[in-house]
Amino acid sequence: MAAADIVVEQPALTVIADGGTKGFGNVSVTSPVTLIFTVRNTGDAPLTLGAPTIDGPDAAEFSATNPAGPLAAGAATTFNVTCSPASTGGKVAALHLPNNGPGAKNPYDINLTATGTTPDISVDQAVDDGTEAFGNVPWGGTPVSVTFTITNTGTAPLNLSPAPSIIGTSQFSITTAPAATVAAGGNTSLVVTCTPTSRGAKNATLRIPSNVLGSKNPYDITLTAPAIAPVMTVSQGANVANDGTVNFGTVNVGIGAKLLFTIFNTGDASLTGLTITKDGAHQGDFTVTVNPTAPVAAPSGSTTFEVNFVPSAGGTRMAAIHTASNDPASNPFNINLMGAGTTPPAGSDSYGYRMEGTPIDTVNLLNSDGVTLPPDVVEATLLLGDDVSQSINLGFPFTFYDR
Repeated sequence: MAAADIVVEQPALTVIADGGTKGFGNVSVTSPVTLIFTVRNTGDAPLTLGAPTIDGPDAAEFSATNPAGPLAAGAATTFNVTCSPASTGGKVAALHLPNNGPGAKNPYDINLTATGTTPDISVDQAVDDGTEAFGNVPWGGTPVSVTFTITNTGTAPLNLSPAPSIIGTSQFSITTAPAATVAAGGNTSLVVTCTPTSRGAKNATLRIPSNVLGSKNPYDITLTAPAIAPVMTVSQGANVANDGTVNFGTVNVGIGAKLLFTIFNTGDASLTGLTITKDGAHQGDFTVTVNPTAPVAAPSGSTTFEVNFVPSAGGTRMAAIHTASNDPASNPFNINLMGAGTTPPAGSDSYGYRMEGTPIDTVNLLNSDGVTLPPDVVEATLLLGDDVSQSINLGFPFTFYDR
């Protein structure tokens, strides 16, 4: 008499005996595993199949699809069984496949086992929602990098997907990306570099998405970095703006007029690399006679330099000096220089002084207030203290001309 018969295989052509066991192995709580089971009719009559059922302690963590039927003699079909563990640890259930096969094979029973696993994440430098401080980072100097070590402290592969990113200012960047998958117990490295483009506090968030369940997905770390830099200012009696102008006034041709400039550092990093160059149509008339010294300490250090203006000809004379430094906002610091050259009156010396008339008394010299000078003062070169005034009666007409 013809009869149907049944075997179940997983994988195909590997028979699982009625009452046997199929293990799913380790199954991540975030990544269900599906196995394909093959049902084969080994009899000589059609095999009918019912819908599989699952029972046992962890039946809710397994599911099955329905196989197609009936099956002709020698024919086969497939159905799927999926393990979706809700927690870690061992999982046990039993699958029952109704059919019209002989005796004990109806239903066909298969014990199902699995071990639920889960990834977990920790970062050595900071807890989730913690902070990593980069310390002082020089604007215009060498960028500062921090290496973050990401460890999978769980029992299933850790998938870092989508890729980690920086949220907030572009002055932080990921310069070395981590591995996309980290095995249980393994780790990978991620490097973040801070390259500030201005002074002041810089803040951003390093976001690390993953397949971890719960609040640590994504894993967020606040990044902080005070960006520091020197701030160079220049004073010559009053503050001189970068690209500003300093006027030496009118100076006799061939005679020098010196101005002293003061450089201040009002920033929060040392001012270094002070070097002065000059250019311009009459640069030869302007000479830096005293150079500034560096470093200049922050926030209130200072240094000075001196410029001597010696006009080589009359008329307006112009040049510019440029002070290089490590101040990224004012490098170089430019100052336009100008002055006017003039020729002394005829008959005067190079300083513009001349006498008129002939001395009539070189002994009884008088102060401008009419008080007779001491008898030992017999010439103008011996005038001291209150003997010197803007106008002195020497007993003969004597005229001072401004330089």
